Amino acid sequence: MYSIDNIVTTSTCDKDGNLKLFSAFQMMQDCSEMWIESEPGVKTFFEESGMTQLLASRQVEIVRVPRFKERLRTETSVFDVKPMFGFRNTFIYDSDGNVCYKTWSMGAFVDRISGKLQRIPDEVLKTVMIEPKKDMTYPCEQRQLYPYCYGVSA
Repeated sequence: MYSIDNIVTTSTCDKDGNLKLFSAFQMMQDCSEMWIESEPGVKTFFEESGMTQLLASRQVEIVRVPRFKERLRTETSVFDVKPMFGFRNTFIYDSDGNVCYKTWSMGAFVDRISGKLQRIPDEVLKTVMIEPKKDMTYPCEQRQLYPYCYGVSA
């Protein structure tokens, strides 16, 4: 799990003092990108092999929209990883620990030069800290067709 503390500032809120959805997505993406700092095995492999992670999809549930000057904590954790894809939750909490935004996302592992999907070796995958899936609605529960529901073959 990786986390970043934030505050709703004037540049992140709308004219009514509510956190803009775009700003919430930026907080989520910043936290997701910085997650690699907590995974030295993956970080080293990506640096040495010229790979990166690319956001492929993100589903969000808005529970409550934070307001100007609220202190927030953005947390991200991986709940599953395959050779070419990773799945994570990224939640934003208020200062009392109440959920404001719930998300799950799928990321693809790609070569930085070719832009093509690339597999991560099993020995690197085994170093990733896997945490339980957080409580929210997932596509499989909505009976929608997504690769994760029916097994991404990678």
